[in-house]
Amino acid sequence: GVLISPRHVLTAAHLIKGARKDDRNLWVSYEATKVRVLPGRSDQDTPLGAAFAKLNMKVASRWHPKTAKPNLQEDYALLELDTALGDAKPKALAGKKLCYWGSRECPGAAVRAVSSNELDQLQGNGGITAGYDHDPNNKRQYTSRGGITHVNPGPTMRIAAHPWGGGSPVWINKGGEYQLVGLMLASNVVLRITQRLCDEV
Repeated sequence: GVLISPRHVLTAAHLIKGARKDDRNLWVSYEATKVRVLPGRSDQDTPLGAAFAKLNMKVASRWHPKTAKPNLQEDYALLELDTALGDAKPKALAGKKLCYWGSRECPGAAVRAVSSNELDQLQGNGGITAGYDHDPNNKRQYTSRGGITHVNPGPTMRIAAHPWGGGSPVWINKGGEYQLVGLMLASNVVLRITQRLCDEV
């Protein structure tokens, strides 16, 4: 996930509420009941603090996982934390605020809704993502970069970077500003940040 306010995390809906078919071909639903957020976790070290998500976790209003092909345009969720991590001043940052994407107090990182007539700005651009490997024994954060491709008016695009777990941020560097343009869903598929997504969030 990615902090977008002092106490809100944007992430993938399928991590919070999902469904899959069992061996009898019946749908089995699951929903997260406890989420702990550990920004910058490195094995057992949590240098930037920790917080729990409140139980009012919100998934996109049109997210329906009980289908063979879920609508990826709706695969996002918003978590509200019990602590304002974005306002915290962890020791690891020498007293500076952790901040969040779009913070006016810590300029340099913006959330960017890319409209349909701006898609050419993304095609072929170098995208960056950060996340955690699927190996349960490896809890270190990694960064990966690669070209953004398959950009079209639809809700998704692709990135030629390591496919970290769902919910990882995808950003570009434009004129020295880090612009959050998507969320990694899985297998190099990125949900593009659109105005509709921003409006609902």
